[in-house]
Amino acid sequence: RKTAATEISRFHRRAMSEESSFYPGVPDATSRPEPHVFDTSCAAYRALATTGADQTILLSGESGSGKTETAKILTDSLGQLRSLAQPPGWGDDSADAAAEAAVDRIVQSGLVLEAFGNASTRRSENSSRFGKFVRLYFKGAATARGESPAGYAHAPALVGSACETYVLEKARVVRSRRKDQNFHIFYQILAADDDFKASVWKGLAGTGADSFRYVGCSERAVIDGESDAERFGRTVRALEAVGVREGRLVTLLRAVCVVLQMGNVLFDANPNGKGGSVVANPKELGKLAEVMGVSAGDLVTAFTLRQVKTGRIMFNIDQSPGEAAKNRDTLAVAVYMNIFEYLVETLDAATAPPKERRPSGWERAAGCINLLDMSGFEADDPCQFEQLCTNYANEVLQVRYVEDNIRAIDMELGAEEKRGVFNYPEVLQLLAGRCGLIAILDEECLRPKASSQSFVDKLKQIHGDNSCLIRKKRAVGDEFGIRHYAGEITYKSRKFIARNKDAISDDLVGCATKSSNEIVSSGFVTLLLSRGGPLDTVLGTFKRRLKALMKAVRATRCRHVRCIKPNDAGMPRVTDHLRVLEQIRAARFVETLAVSLGRYRHGLFHSEAIDRFRCLWGPEDDVEDDVEDDAEEDSKDEGRKRAERLFERLLSGYDGGPEGEEGSFFMCGRTKIYFRGGSLEYLGAKRRAVRGAAAAKVQSLVRSRGARSRFLVLRGAVVAVQTTFRRCIDTTLVRHRFGACVVIQNAFRFHRARSDLRRLKIEAAARRIQGWYRGCTAKKNFVEKVTAVKKIQAFHAKSVRRASFASLVSVAVKDSRADAKMVGLLGDLQQLSVNGTRSTVLERRSREMLLYAREQILQLKNMTSNQKNDNLEISKQYSNLQHRLVSEAAVLEAMKLEMAKLQETVKVLQKELSDQKAASKSKEREQEDTLFMLEYREVEFRAEKEAMRNKHRQERAELKKAMDAMERQHATKSSLAVKERASAEEELQRKIDDLKRDIEEEDLSNKLAFRSMMGALNGSCGLGAMESDVASVATAEDDVNGEEVGADDGIPETGRSVVVRAMDNIDVEGILALDRVRDMGGKRPDARGGGAEREKIVFLKI
Repeated sequence: RKTAATEISRFHRRAMSEESSFYPGVPDATSRPEPHVFDTSCAAYRALATTGADQTILLSGESGSGKTETAKILTDSLGQLRSLAQPPGWGDDSADAAAEAAVDRIVQSGLVLEAFGNASTRRSENSSRFGKFVRLYFKGAATARGESPAGYAHAPALVGSACETYVLEKARVVRSRRKDQNFHIFYQILAADDDFKASVWKGLAGTGADSFRYVGCSERAVIDGESDAERFGRTVRALEAVGVREGRLVTLLRAVCVVLQMGNVLFDANPNGKGGSVVANPKELGKLAEVMGVSAGDLVTAFTLRQVKTGRIMFNIDQSPGEAAKNRDTLAVAVYMNIFEYLVETLDAATAPPKERRPSGWERAAGCINLLDMSGFEADDPCQFEQLCTNYANEVLQVRYVEDNIRAIDMELGAEEKRGVFNYPEVLQLLAGRCGLIAILDEECLRPKASSQSFVDKLKQIHGDNSCLIRKKRAVGDEFGIRHYAGEITYKSRKFIARNKDAISDDLVGCATKSSNEIVSSGFVTLLLSRGGPLDTVLGTFKRRLKALMKAVRATRCRHVRCIKPNDAGMPRVTDHLRVLEQIRAARFVETLAVSLGRYRHGLFHSEAIDRFRCLWGPEDDVEDDVEDDAEEDSKDEGRKRAERLFERLLSGYDGGPEGEEGSFFMCGRTKIYFRGGSLEYLGAKRRAVRGAAAAKVQSLVRSRGARSRFLVLRGAVVAVQTTFRRCIDTTLVRHRFGACVVIQNAFRFHRARSDLRRLKIEAAARRIQGWYRGCTAKKNFVEKVTAVKKIQAFHAKSVRRASFASLVSVAVKDSRADAKMVGLLGDLQQLSVNGTRSTVLERRSREMLLYAREQILQLKNMTSNQKNDNLEISKQYSNLQHRLVSEAAVLEAMKLEMAKLQETVKVLQKELSDQKAASKSKEREQEDTLFMLEYREVEFRAEKEAMRNKHRQERAELKKAMDAMERQHATKSSLAVKERASAEEELQRKIDDLKRDIEEEDLSNKLAFRSMMGALNGSCGLGAMESDVASVATAEDDVNGEEVGADDGIPETGRSVVVRAMDNIDVEGILALDRVRDMGGKRPDARGGGAEREKIVFLKI
């Protein structure tokens, strides 16, 4: 479409620049354009935009000559002309969008009609089998009085369309000629995928073209490079674009399936021998009933029976299998006609122009450009009823073409020169005259016993003297021939009467109205309601509609597009010259050219011609005054003479052009002056030359002024560019010099910094060596000291352990002696009891007191051991606190070292800051020297200097902030460390004091308790000799549960326990409370039980 838009734009510009003579769009002889349909559409659009008169483009030609494609091209080009006619930036975007949407709907509607009304024939792959008259409505056309809009800002926009159809070849639905196919929609829907077909009707899934009798096998699976499946997808998208989607789309396609399935129903003779017919394949009938939404019984009754009414009595007549098949085909054709009419109504509603209020100004609601595309002329042998209708319509269009191109010229010249006019053709007298073929056929349709033979006989009898009726000696009875403009055609009238009646029985109509498919039933309901009126025949109705169509066409400005078929084989780039010549001769092109060349083709009114060519009069001509006075005179003869005198002078140098015509090149009538071919073009060329020279002078002045202005602007621009360029060169030079200075300074500073770095590296290496040496020396001394300390500690520990061991040995000896004494005392008491020298009570109490003393001693020894363990734990805690205090002191020393390092860093930073200050001062002096040398850079260098100063200030401020922060952080850490250390020392000292105080108090209480216990023992038992031994036992240390207790555990002498070795047969519970006895083996001592003696250890808490 982009390529087509380019071509349309070219023809549109040419059409807008042409100067009209007799009719708009006639070019000059010096630049005659080639004929093209874009030229025709542009001329019609221009005439609609400038004059406001409705336009009509008639498409004619034989079948397969390209009328359908030409109509598409014309529709598309007319839709795009608005955007091409307006300059960029003009117009309304919403109007353009609406126009584009309208064009798309119209194009999509054409695709829908093409799918349902076109078929493949022997002559064409996409032959249109119906005629259509499309009205393209435009908004924004000029008024009918010829007032043009200002400029192109209000170019007419396509807003809608309306379509009328004529003579659909509906007989093709049930049968087609050899090598012909049915309508495209049947093959397209069968080529769709099975899922989609199943969604429409489940009986359609898995079927193909050979599954239905009405369709048969398709010989052409690809049309115009597209398969049937691809074309079906395009058809579905077109239907959705015009509003037929979802449920409506399924209903429409199911109606098409009704037609397909109806052809599969077959009939046989009734087997009972009573006549009539029956359905041969009930399964196919069931499928038809399902998709149609009618019961199978109603279908069988409608197909095989015919109801006849006699008075008030209704009775049924059986139909033969042939009659039943005819009823089936009639109903299928009627259903498809309903589908087609439904589509036309739907498309008209979708593409209709919007209803608006009464327009204002020059703009009106809708002007229109009409496109008439009838089915092409056909010459089959023999032709049928539908071909007769088509050829009749083509004869009417041919007459219209003759009227526009020959008869109009003859009539106008006859009015001017009092000559005869063109006669009405005899073929139309034969076809549509008062007693013509159509009238005879309508009359035969009214006769009850009319036949095709009677119709042909009556036609030959009435029109026997008509030269267009062919009379053959050996003609078949029902055949007749007509000599059309395109050639002789033979017609077979066997079914003319039936097809002209186009009757359908009430039984079929009643059955179809019961269908659940609204598209199928709606048309039959309308038909049923309209029954009872006069008989409307197909040809009679078509004649009336065609007459009304020609009346509407005559009210418009008409243009013709004649399509010529280059060859019958449909091959590209191949021309059959004889075939082309036949079409040219049949279209009377030769006669038209002869009339145009032999007569005066172009005419202008006298005043229009004089005003048009006024620029050709010279100042020395004496006719100028006559021309000016011509408008004031009332005598037409005087004006005619003066016009003749003027144009004789202008055409005196014209030699007749390339044809070399002789005689007068113009003729003056009473109101117009007529020019032969080439003369008006010659005057137009001279006029353009004169006006071109004047325009060149004006253009030269305008261009010189513009060039002078542009020169001044360019000169100022050149001066500015030169100034800028020189400034850039100087700036670049200064920058290079400044860069060189910076490079030298950087090299010097680099060398100095490198020397400093080398010195710092040497110093750092020396410091590392010194540190390593000192560290090794200190480590060696430390190791030696640690070794000596370990030896001293080992010697001291050894001596301490020896003393402790000696004390333990002495304690053990004393314990053993005390035990021996206790045992001896117990033995003595035992002996006394045996001898009877003491009382039993005293013996028993002495024994109990000894055991009690022994237990108390063991408890005291245990308590002493526990106290020793507690003292050891406290000493460990104290040592940990001392270690922590040492680590805190080390941290404090480390912080002091870090503070010293920070102070050194601050000193270094201060030194660097002073160096930077010195460097900045030197840099400032250098910058000042540079700025002194380069005055034009003073502002820039000052800005850099100020920026550097601000940077230095920021660095100083940041450094100061960092130093303050470090000082605050160090002070905070120091204060926190001092406080923590003081608090830790205070806490440690407090814990040590508390521990000492507790130990002293506990030691004092132990001593008091031990003394009181021993006093009680001495007082009760009289064992004064044991007091010293028990006291020594109380301070001894023993092995408890196999654990060795050392003398160096740090346990003070005040916290000891008494260990008492008891026997199982001694009652300890009577002496000590049970809650103060703890069994080391996890069991309570049994005081009552006897048996084997078992040693226990009892701890007495003192």
